Amino acid sequence: MRNYVNCFCRFLLNKTIDVMLYVDRLDGYRVDNLDKQVIRAITQSFGSQIWRIGVVVLTHAQFSPADGVEYLDFVSKRSAALQAVIQEAAGLKRSEKEVRNLY
Repeated sequence: MRNYVNCFCRFLLNKTIDVMLYVDRLDGYRVDNLDKQVIRAITQSFGSQIWRIGVVVLTHAQFSPADGVEYLDFVSKRSAALQAVIQEAAGLKRSEKEVRNLY
């Protein structure tokens, strides 16, 4: 994982990053270790400031939550779980994060 991020870092050397898109699947029911490793690698390579210009995109394809679970509730919980991991990896305080859900 780290090698891929290092490759991107070398490519982006001396370039300005205006926005970073972090794309993940909505149908994940939890944030797993791979998610945490990727988020940590991004943070370590680009610094915690990268998350200030980051946009988390959740793809859904033909996903629908389990019976009895409202779609917006599921999306909110999934986003909150990812936000918590990003906040921890970036060392952000709760008051520093600015999150807008666009759904």
